[in-house]
Amino acid sequence: MLFAIDLIHAFACNSDYDEHMQLLHKGDCEHCHEHFNYSLWNAELGECSYAYCDACGSVATIEYHDPRMALLPPSNLMHQKIDASWEPYLAPCNCGGSFRRAALPRCPLCHLELSAEHAGTYLEAMHAHITKNWRWQGNWNDEYFIAMEDPKTGTETMLMANPFKSGETKKSKSRWTSLFSSD
Repeated sequence: MLFAIDLIHAFACNSDYDEHMQLLHKGDCEHCHEHFNYSLWNAELGECSYAYCDACGSVATIEYHDPRMALLPPSNLMHQKIDASWEPYLAPCNCGGSFRRAALPRCPLCHLELSAEHAGTYLEAMHAHITKNWRWQGNWNDEYFIAMEDPKTGTETMLMANPFKSGETKKSKSRWTSLFSSD
């Protein structure tokens, strides 16, 4: 199951460009100078918002098609980091940390926060050749986000899809049903 999560998302995309972005590539940490593998994701194409764990740097995606989205407060922040008002609805990360809007990706080896400026050096070197006009956004807030390869398994990315709290998983009305119901 080397790239199972990545490939599921890649099949949903329509171009080789997007599939290539989600394969594992090599980056480096400006703190410990070790190399790690990552995949680059596009929140707009993935129809999601995302948040990083404040302890280990795993990334959680909140996919807009999930019916539990109806439980979340409305937000104008689409295809980028989550709205901070969504944080209480998310389960803790597997490491015990929390998925937060303010959290940044972390080196999977030393767990220090990664600089978007430094990441731009390896992101642009790897991805700019795919399309002539592609440029790194220069921050960890907008459309593009990264998922690190888990150094413990060496085969999976540190990505969780829709980590809603278990109490929040009850069947909910869709936003349309809520608008037109008399409840």
